[in-house]
Order: sequence, then C-alpha cells, then structure tokens
Amino acid sequence: MPRLVEPKKLPKAAHSATHELLRAYLLFRYRQTRMKSLTLTATRQTALEKANITNRNPRQATLTLRKALDKLVDNGTIEGYSGALPAKPHETFEVTLAAHVVHNLTDDDE
Repeated sequence: MPRLVEPKKLPKAAHSATHELLRAYLLFRYRQTRMKSLTLTATRQTALEKANITNRNPRQATLTLRKALDKLVDNGTIEGYSGALPAKPHETFEVTLAAHVVHNLTDDDE
C-alpha cells in the first residue's frame, strides 16, 4: 500500500486514522477470501483491534467503529454495513465493499 502522507507530516510515525486502518484490514480480508464475495463478515473484537479502537467503554467503542465505517461509506470504499453493530466481542457484522474498489485491486494484480 502507498504511504498515507510523508512521515515528517505525521505527529507520530505509527499514526494512522481509524478508518484508514479499518479500510486496510477490510481489503486484506477480501484478498484472504480469494475475492469471492464483496460481502465480508467480521467480529466486533477483530474490527476494534484492527482499527486500533481502544475505548474502554463499549458504547463509545461502538460509536467510534460506526464513525469509521461511516467515513468508509462516505469515501466510497464500502457500500454499506449491517445496521446494528454487535455489542459483544464474538458477535459478527457484515460489510459490503464497493465494486470499484475491488476492481482497482484486481487491476493492480494484472
């Protein structure tokens, strides 16, 4: 993946926005599933970990995850996600990737 911005412009070298981390994870998962379906299933715990959401309050963590998913919808990475996000760590939710993002991935592989 290309760099987000120049390292000296970042406050910390390891900094990435929550929605960017979540985007990277979802695209990685898509490749792991051998690009069979645009709809991915993720557990709440995995999504929080991969997006580096560390809120201790579960409601606040859900709100942060929802904001990150909404940003991905706004920027066209995903078409949508299941309405009610899970409250328990092992519960799952679905995310549907945007077709144009997937086609860009397959074009890069050729």
